[in-house]
Amino acid sequence: MDPFSVLAEKRDMGEIIPLIEIWLTEHDYRVMVLANRLDATRQTTQIRLFFHNYAAGCLIKVYASPEFFDELKQFLAQHGLLQYTIPCAYCERPVQVTQTVCPHCSAPLQLQ
Repeated sequence: MDPFSVLAEKRDMGEIIPLIEIWLTEHDYRVMVLANRLDATRQTTQIRLFFHNYAAGCLIKVYASPEFFDELKQFLAQHGLLQYTIPCAYCERPVQVTQTVCPHCSAPLQLQ
């Protein structure tokens, strides 16, 4: 399954991970955090999130259902943290988090 991606604007993983951990716990998920990874389970639902810091914020790679991804986006939006672009590491122009090559300078984007 390909991950969904979203950028929590102007925050780092040290701020974002605890917020998401609390939110998931409040929704009856059992949560385990290991470095830049968060695993959550509730009954038969399994979710895995990876966090990567960039100058523009914390990129979150979400391995979960589209429905969960929509809920996560709503949660991030309610906290003013939602953004769908990150700066290219080479030309620093905004690039959609789902792209693998920068449309401005053609540099490969390694967002994994």
